[in-house]
Amino acid sequence: MIRKRSAPGGAEQIPEAAEGEAPSPLPENGAKQPPPCSPASSRGRPPDPERRARILHAAAELFLDHGFAHTSMDRIAQEAGVSKQTVYAHFNSKEDLYRAVIAHKIAEYFPEKSVLTGSSQDAERALTQFGSRFLALVLSDDSVAMLRRLIESAEREHKLVRLFDEEGPERILAELTAFCATGCCAVIEGRCRPRGLAELLTSLLLGPYLLRRLLGLIPLPGTAELERHARLCARQTMMLAEHGLVAAEEP
Repeated sequence: MIRKRSAPGGAEQIPEAAEGEAPSPLPENGAKQPPPCSPASSRGRPPDPERRARILHAAAELFLDHGFAHTSMDRIAQEAGVSKQTVYAHFNSKEDLYRAVIAHKIAEYFPEKSVLTGSSQDAERALTQFGSRFLALVLSDDSVAMLRRLIESAEREHKLVRLFDEEGPERILAELTAFCATGCCAVIEGRCRPRGLAELLTSLLLGPYLLRRLLGLIPLPGTAELERHARLCARQTMMLAEHGLVAAEEP
């Protein structure tokens, strides 16, 4: 319990500790102590977007050239021209940085927040636009090189493969599934399931190209060819869905 005693000359009353209690510490010369710093005030400057971009570029190059396991945060910092502390100011871990590299690559082809930007009122057109961008992304030289390295190290780096799947293919499939759930009459009427529709479309899109690209048998197809193929796949997917030829339930 704290009692107050009067200071001489009518000065401010000073708290007095009750018997058995330790007195409250007072600052020297009676000066008031500053309030404790909040967590926000102790933080450094906000992350610099230009430095973040340099880190992402350096990490992407090193992951492709040397693989995830043989790329250190020290090397990434050196290649980006920043300190290791700066790298960790932007990314909590190497796994976090790897996720960001994949997300950044997807954003190059899908700069909007969602991979599907068209109206559900014209589902075929929206799926065609998605398909042409999706093909350009997956069949690009960088993506093919990353897939080759993942396949090569899949048995040793299961965690890395899961990270790639979660941030890349699974994220895209999830957004495509969500679009199909609201943009396809066959799904709305229960004649097919949205996930099945999304998987069908991506399989049709990649079927003629992906394996041959991985084996180095064909170059990246031109934009016009990818658009024609995407339009055909979107049309076939919608037709199969409307005729109830896509599974309505999980197998």
